Amino acid sequence: MKKKIFFAFAVVILLVATGYYIYSKEVKMNENNSGNNLQTTENPFENLSIPEEMDEATKAVMQVKIDNTKVMYNEKPDIWETWIAIGNLKVILRDYEGAIDAFRQSVILQSNNILGYRNMAEVYKNNLKDYESAKEYYRLAIELNPGDPELYIALALIEEYQLKDLASAEETYLNGLNATHNSFEILNRALTFYKNNGNIDMAEEMQKRIKELYPDTPAAQEISI
Repeated sequence: MKKKIFFAFAVVILLVATGYYIYSKEVKMNENNSGNNLQTTENPFENLSIPEEMDEATKAVMQVKIDNTKVMYNEKPDIWETWIAIGNLKVILRDYEGAIDAFRQSVILQSNNILGYRNMAEVYKNNLKDYESAKEYYRLAIELNPGDPELYIALALIEEYQLKDLASAEETYLNGLNATHNSFEILNRALTFYKNNGNIDMAEEMQKRIKELYPDTPAAQEISI
């Protein structure tokens, strides 16, 4: 009798433990899924306006862009391309913080979305003049697309001219050369960087690589540094 009671008690404990495990897994899955959903319930077109100083022809073009983007949003609000389009629209209409929010939403929907990171970097650099944030988003874009020479150059130029961090700029150029197997664009820009900063030895090294790898380019024909 005691054995039967013990066995029944063990079964009850097992059922309770199993139920709790399943419940915990469901809660965790729901939490994870909610993190993948749209992070905003606001209408992205609310308070969006065409700048008054635009001429009538430009305003008409802008209105068409707004209408087309609204159609895209109404049909497919949960794809990253829609939020890229919204962000681009907001940049044109000079709502730069709104553009950042839209591009960030595109990244939430598609985490390997290079364009979202790059666009955020561009807005921070060109419009908001937040160079530290621009640097971070360029670095994220490089992590996703390490073979793009333009990303290294854009990052290095910020580090060189806006942040006055020559060591970081040089590191970016060298990392870019390594990742892109001596891209001509980076070599040419690094050559200018070293010339401007008085590092003749490295400037000569960059020119040597250009002459060896890209002998037909104008940069390869330069004799003096």
